[in-house]
Parts: sequence; structure tokens; C-alpha cells
Amino acid sequence: MKNVRRIVAIVLVLSLLFVLTACSKKDKLIGTWKFTETSEKITFQSDGTFLWDEGEVVPGKYTLDGDTLTLDFGGGDVGKFHIDTLDDSTLVLSSDGETMTFVKQ
Repeated sequence: MKNVRRIVAIVLVLSLLFVLTACSKKDKLIGTWKFTETSEKITFQSDGTFLWDEGEVVPGKYTLDGDTLTLDFGGGDVGKFHIDTLDDSTLVLSSDGETMTFVKQ
């Protein structure tokens, strides 16, 4: 019986750690990020939407699954990116061998 309780406790702790880690990554993503190579900006909102500003603002929806960020611009235009770096000031995304670096505004 002690072993069952111990296993249940370990599973609960690991589940809680997983949930807390996922939440903190999304929390870090929320806000406005400026692309370092151009004046383009992307703003991630807590409701799962984003605004891509390239002179004209394009809205969309995003999902975050581990280190994979999916941007859905609508009309079948979807981009999948690997999050290489995400901290309080820097976001680095990669896709198809190319990287994009953003700084938090």
C-alpha cells in the first residue's frame, strides 16, 4: 500500500511540474516582440491570438506545444516554428534551417 501511495504522489508531483512549466513558457511569450532584422513586430495575447505588424497588422491564432509554436494566419496559411530560446528579453525561432531573433518590447 505504501508503494501505491508513493507512486501516486510521484505522478501528481510530475504532473504539477509539467503544468507549471508549460504555463511559464506561455506567460513568457505574452507581449510584443520586435524582429531584429526589420521593423516587424508580433504581439502574443493571453487568449491564444496574435497580431503580426509589418506595416499592415495581420491577426491570427497561435498554439504552443512544448517547444513548437504554430502560427495560424487563416486561410490555410500556417507556420510551425521551433522555439530555440525564450527568456524575458529574447525569442529565437527556427524553421527549415533559418532562425529569427526577436527582442521583447
